[in-house]
Amino acid sequence: MPARGIGRPPVNLLQFAGAVTRKVETGVSVVNPSRFRWSIILLLFCINIVNYIDRSAISFAVHLIQEQFGLSASQIGLILGAFGIGYALTTFVGGFLADRFGGRLIFAVAVVVWSLSIGWAGAATGFVMLYCARLALGLAEGPTFPAHARIVERWLPPHERATAVAVALIAIPIALAVGAPLVSTLVDAAGWRVMFFILAGLGLVWLPFWLIALLALSSVAGLLIWHRPDRDIARLELRSG
Repeated sequence: MPARGIGRPPVNLLQFAGAVTRKVETGVSVVNPSRFRWSIILLLFCINIVNYIDRSAISFAVHLIQEQFGLSASQIGLILGAFGIGYALTTFVGGFLADRFGGRLIFAVAVVVWSLSIGWAGAATGFVMLYCARLALGLAEGPTFPAHARIVERWLPPHERATAVAVALIAIPIALAVGAPLVSTLVDAAGWRVMFFILAGLGLVWLPFWLIALLALSSVAGLLIWHRPDRDIARLELRSG
């Protein structure tokens, strides 16, 4: 039996989100799972690569920065540790924020803030600015994994969630593999400041694609639809986030 109290959404909106219609044995028109949701996972995969390159980039320029500003070893330690302080604070809080405002919005805000913090590091004039930039980067990146979990839970059926998480998180070792040669090359070719500015731009380039995806998902009013292969019915659930 189709779910009561839920009318069939406009077909054009569903098609805009990449969905198609079909019929189950009952003859009731329902909606198949959309490949569009995997576009969201692809975007998460891409930004996770940027995430891990950004957080480790300073390690490839730290000696140049230390020499230019005359920083002591203890000051460098404080700068590098500032990221962890910020990250720890907002990882926990990020879970509450993602539950309250939705993972998509939290991710968008986080990317804006961490991109600005990377650019701020490139414009640093000394210890205080570098410390604040690293602290801001940690604060911005902290909520991303709780938001990631929220997005997967809301937009994928249970039998696809582990696969989706694996696809998105394989970006971490990829970032570690490509980030070191990429960042080192940028530092050698253009200097550490330009390296930070370029990395800041990567997140901002990603952001419009995420906003487009957000609008597309919103166009179906947060309708998460999937078909259970072990049953002859389709489930329709209204969800947000």
